[in-house]
Amino acid sequence: MVGTLKQLKAEKGGPIWIFGGAGLVHTLIEADLIDHYIIGIIPTILGQGRPLFTGNSQEHKLQLIESTVTDGIAMLRYDQRQ
Repeated sequence: MVGTLKQLKAEKGGPIWIFGGAGLVHTLIEADLIDHYIIGIIPTILGQGRPLFTGNSQEHKLQLIESTVTDGIAMLRYDQRQ
């Protein structure tokens, strides 16, 4: 999957949207394939759960670009800081 995404990213075209959980996000972060993050925050407290960002080998600084709230759900858009 990483090889295919790197090839698609190198070609001209529109954005590539990926929707997934911690395992997919970790793989793509480590391969430096994420330019923008859109994170939805649903106001529910779980007794336990899996963090979205785990086990990354280096720090990634993000910049908040946009935030909206609809029906109590916060949507945050971040870009990687260069």
